[in-house]
Amino acid sequence: MNLLFRVLYAAHCKSTHHKLAMDALKFLACPDVERWRQIFLKHHAPYLTGAKAPDTKFKDFRNHVLHVSDNYWGGATSAARLWYGRAVEQLKKGDWVNGVYAAGILSHYYTDPLMPFHTGQSEAENNIHRATEWSVTKSYTDLWTVLEIDLGFPTIDVPSGDDWLEQMVRAGAEASHCYYDELIAHYDFAAGSKSPRKGLDDHARRIIAGLLGHGVVGFAKILGRMIDEAAVTPPEVSLTAESAVATLNVPVQWVSGSLANRKERKAVKAMFQEFQQSGSVKEHLPEENRVIRDLVITNSNGGKVSAPVAPVAVPSVEAPVVSAPAVQPAAVSNPAPAPTLATPPAPVEPAKADRFYLELASPLVDAPSIGARMAEVFLAVGIKTAGDLLALNPERGAMLLNIPQVTPKLIELWQDQARLCCEIANLRGHDAQILVGCGYRTTDSVASADPEKLTQAAIAIATSPAGQRVLRGCAVPDFNEVSGWIRAAQLHPPQRAAA
Repeated sequence: MNLLFRVLYAAHCKSTHHKLAMDALKFLACPDVERWRQIFLKHHAPYLTGAKAPDTKFKDFRNHVLHVSDNYWGGATSAARLWYGRAVEQLKKGDWVNGVYAAGILSHYYTDPLMPFHTGQSEAENNIHRATEWSVTKSYTDLWTVLEIDLGFPTIDVPSGDDWLEQMVRAGAEASHCYYDELIAHYDFAAGSKSPRKGLDDHARRIIAGLLGHGVVGFAKILGRMIDEAAVTPPEVSLTAESAVATLNVPVQWVSGSLANRKERKAVKAMFQEFQQSGSVKEHLPEENRVIRDLVITNSNGGKVSAPVAPVAVPSVEAPVVSAPAVQPAAVSNPAPAPTLATPPAPVEPAKADRFYLELASPLVDAPSIGARMAEVFLAVGIKTAGDLLALNPERGAMLLNIPQVTPKLIELWQDQARLCCEIANLRGHDAQILVGCGYRTTDSVASADPEKLTQAAIAIATSPAGQRVLRGCAVPDFNEVSGWIRAAQLHPPQRAAA
């Protein structure tokens, strides 16, 4: 692939799901294949957001698994079919952003069952599940080398029949499940908790490498079938590596993703310490494994449920914002185990009511960046509310406070943050701090922002050390959330706050 691909890959692919979705583009085969690759690269932000959305937004963990030995319990086949249909529908309309977003989501549901630990459930697996996935992510380059030099990439054909996609998901789960017990036996938890790459021995690396190859080649086939069924000609787009670098709007050091690695390391170490002390992992068991453990519940005799269980509903997802009004994917309520494209969707859930987290009459302490101590300092000079702050002349304010660190520019920054919260519905204080940190200091600038560029900038700020202190444990904003900011700014012109 070209330099543009490598720049985007290095900057944005932080997880195995990101990398699988992007690497599948290397194996894409269809008419106008280069144009289609350019479409996916141009809209890489919604594509990669979709690839992680089942973990970060939906958290529909039953749909991430297919337990082969338990009569194929799980909802991966249904979820894959659902999002395949949505992707085709959007591409047919020429809605490239929403089409690639749905394709990214589909990639998650297709590739998850290719991880052996998504094809069964046991306490031994629960103990090491997250640590193993972290080891895979940190070893991805090594595993790719094993594929290229040693194993080679598999040949995967698209089956015949209306259920061809379901067949592909089941085939991946079956190929993966063969290694369920082997991977447990060959993962070194002690080594992996300290250095993730050392958790996989040579045999485990060959297992995972082969399954990754299955994932990228198989998903490329699915993308090709999707494009064929959409039967549309993609537009020409002009992209260069230089333009990609220009749109990153992040420092080079952020691309390393070191902060996320530290968080993962801390989580895995906590799990290993608990395992050493008690012989199992319960308190520090990740949410996904806890949900699956509880869903694969033992019956009164201690045995697993043997009958297939219908997958939980795939959550309604608000479509990313584009220049034209985006089509909202319909909510799905209790889909059948194998929904077809003819299945009528349930009505879309009503949008949440607008709420403004800051009013002109709000106490100043409620404004972004103004803590209790600074609010007391302002109160001493007569500044009591958010409206008082917005009406304050920055130079006069700095003179009244007489604190060296509080400059007129800092007061202007606080004012811009507060004004955004007063003018944009559902915008929280930390959201406004991120927007101002990205250089979007007015409602008009947010309303006219490009969703992909603003998402990239917001993620860069939010994942920096300063951004993490601002978020205080809240989720890093993603494409959907940022699109919501833009839409709210467009719907609510700046008329509520004082100039």
